[in-house]
Amino acid sequence: MAEPRGSRAPVFGVPGHNGDVFCYRFLAQQLGDDQPFFGLQPPGAAGQGELLTRVEDLAAYFATQIRAYRPNDAYVITGYCAGGTIAFELARQLLQQGATIRFVALFTSPYSTAFGRLPQLNQRLASYAERVRTHARVLASSSNRERRLYIRERLREYKARRDAPPDPVQVQRAKVEAATVAAIRRYTPRYFDGRLRLFLPNKEWLRPGSPMLRWQDVARETKRYVGPDGCIGDHMLLEHYVARIADLFRSCRYDVELGRPTPRAAARPATPATLPRASTSPAAGASGTGNSSAWKISPRSALGDRLDRVAGGRSRGPFDQRTALLRALLVSRHLALRRSVRSATLAKCTWRSTIARANQGGEAAP
Repeated sequence: MAEPRGSRAPVFGVPGHNGDVFCYRFLAQQLGDDQPFFGLQPPGAAGQGELLTRVEDLAAYFATQIRAYRPNDAYVITGYCAGGTIAFELARQLLQQGATIRFVALFTSPYSTAFGRLPQLNQRLASYAERVRTHARVLASSSNRERRLYIRERLREYKARRDAPPDPVQVQRAKVEAATVAAIRRYTPRYFDGRLRLFLPNKEWLRPGSPMLRWQDVARETKRYVGPDGCIGDHMLLEHYVARIADLFRSCRYDVELGRPTPRAAARPATPATLPRASTSPAAGASGTGNSSAWKISPRSALGDRLDRVAGGRSRGPFDQRTALLRALLVSRHLALRRSVRSATLAKCTWRSTIARANQGGEAAP
């Protein structure tokens, strides 16, 4: 992907973990013809070349391509998701080679430690728990016939995906993803003596312990730009939100061109006044980074607590569609049983009260 026209400092974008440079397509279109934009495809993404399993090697590969194509330019380096770690190291290497780096922009890019085995397992468990909650909500509000139809349709979709022949493109992307994640797990970021700009999907990413905010400890100058409410990381550069993200990027570019200093101690989330607030919220994605509300069965139910613990990530079972549906069905039936017991208990209490009043009336009669 390339948009070579324009007189501004060129943007070189490192894609996410699977190497798909088209993740920047909508952003490049929104920035217009005056902004040169180039996607950096890692070796092996197209099925040719050897996969690289070190962040330093990937950064060196991209640095060689950039210097050969635009040797005397100042550069803007961007990274999306896992590509943020590679973009960070790429900017470090270019700076060491004497190049001018206007700034580095990281879009929903967690710090490298977030790709460790334990954080990734936690993310997978959270995604699985969200699927269980989604199925449970649907089943709990459906009739028996609707439940049977819903489960039958979901199992049919699951079987179709399982039995479908493998897509060669997806197989190759899976290999690139595995190599990229393995490289990031072995990488420790070192100090970057330049401008680092963090583009966060929404305000939830400002919470203490957010995996993106750790980048502030390894750069000379940082500034944060926060996306609209309801935006999640997986949707940040898609059509629904990309216009707002492009506004933030232009604001960042304008500040850098004016040479406005951003002391680290004074860095605050910056959302331009012209950025409209989102009026709609998309469904929470599988990544679990959306503003989805927590859903629990009942804090006073032993079965509910046990199912919450399972949904919270303590299960060691398989993470497939069938298991999620079965657990969701169990949750919905438990809720129906609780409603039946509550109704029976209320009827029993009402009957006892009626008998008591009748007896009292009989004793008072002459």
